[in-house]
Parts: sequence; C-alpha cells; structure tokens
Amino acid sequence: MDKGQDKNQGNGKHQSGMGMRGVTRPMAEKEIRQHNQNMHQDGQDKDQDEGQKQEMQGMDMTDEMREKMLRMHHMQTLWVYWMIIILGAWVLLSPLTFDYGIGTVQPSGGRSVWLTMEQRILFMKWSDIISGALLMFFGWRGLTPNRPVSLWICCFIGIWLTMAPLLFWSPTAVAYLNDTMVGALIIALTILIPGMPNMIMYMKMGPDTPPGWSYNPSSWPQRWIMMVLAFVGWVVSRYLAAFQLGYIDTVWDPFFG
Repeated sequence: MDKGQDKNQGNGKHQSGMGMRGVTRPMAEKEIRQHNQNMHQDGQDKDQDEGQKQEMQGMDMTDEMREKMLRMHHMQTLWVYWMIIILGAWVLLSPLTFDYGIGTVQPSGGRSVWLTMEQRILFMKWSDIISGALLMFFGWRGLTPNRPVSLWICCFIGIWLTMAPLLFWSPTAVAYLNDTMVGALIIALTILIPGMPNMIMYMKMGPDTPPGWSYNPSSWPQRWIMMVLAFVGWVVSRYLAAFQLGYIDTVWDPFFG
C-alpha cells in the first residue's frame, strides 16, 4: 500500500471519529480532508514516521478552518432556527387560539394550590405569550452563525415551557400538553439535533476510541440505551403529573396498584 493510500486511511480515521460524535457534516468533512492533504504536501516534520505525522495533521485545526466548519454546519442546520421561530409563533398564539379559561380543572385529591384559578389562567397565558415572543426573537438571531448565547437562551426557554404548567398548576390539559410538547421540541432543536452551540470552535479531533478504553463510550450503541430510558422516564413523569393536576381521573400502576 503506498503512502497516498495510507494518508487517506489515516484521514478517514479521524474524520469518522468526528462523524460518530455527530459534530461534522459532509461539507465540513470535505474541507478537513483537503486541509489534511495540504498539510501533508507541506512536508512538515520529515523526521517523524508517517503514522505520527498523520495523527498530528488530523488533530491540528486552525481558527480559519473552525470558522469554515461552523458556517457550513450552520447552513446545513438552518431549518432548525426557522423551526424555533415557527414554534415561538405557535406558543405566542396558543392562549388566543385555546382559551385557557375553558375546561378548567382542579388538582386531584382536592388539594389546594398557592394560586387562585384566575391567577393560574393569567400566569399561564402570559408565560406562553412572553416565551413565544422570546423564542421568535432569539430564533431570528440564531439565523446568523456564531451566536451561541441566543441558542442557549432558546434552550432555557424550552426548559421553562416544560416546567411552567407544573409551577403554575396549569388549569387546562391543553395548556399542559402544548407547553410540554413545544418545550421538548425546543430543547431538541437547540442542543440535541445540531449539537452543542459552537462546539466546533472548541472541539478536538482524535481517535474513535479514547486512550485506555476498549470502546467509545460516546458512540451511538452506548448512547441509545440511556436515551430510551430517559425518554420512558420523562413520559411516565408527565403521565403522573397529568393525574396530579387533575386532567385524568385514574392512573395505571403495574407495581403498586
């Protein structure tokens, strides 16, 4: 096998390591490949063996290279930020579309809460209006690359939407379900689908398997188990909360009856 083939395999190894982490996209990987080839042609560190040179080339990234990768990644995930804006408009209009004063319920067990019914309706209404407006504004800012603060703010708004129906004891099931689903989608759209904001600017490339490990603990075969368990736990918690808030009369419990 000649040196050109060795070089391609070495580059492919480092690129696959980034691809498995869900960080890069095909356009960015193409740039990395070209960058590595250019570095190889420069003939730096000729005294080192070929394998060591390839590893240094794979892990060395200039600020200019990171900036290019960031912009490519942003263009390929641009639909995410438009979805945030659309969901923000949906949340903003929800109190006007679904009257939170119709179909109100009391918490199960006749327990008293710290808010009156009028306050519960009012707080949920303004929580959705303000959250929707903020999502539209910061989602619009996210259309421009290299604005991680705006994306983190959107993420925290998503967390707030999932918690607000519990904090304000949402008077209607529609408000509870609406904020739960939109909040979960916002969290997924800000940090799960595109990855952590601006991670490309700080990440370091390396081998698929970390030193001292026999497998990659961040690979998808390792991740999916925890993801499924976390999702099931989230669904169960929301189901039990719906009972406590009074939206359903009974709950199915296979363990305690």
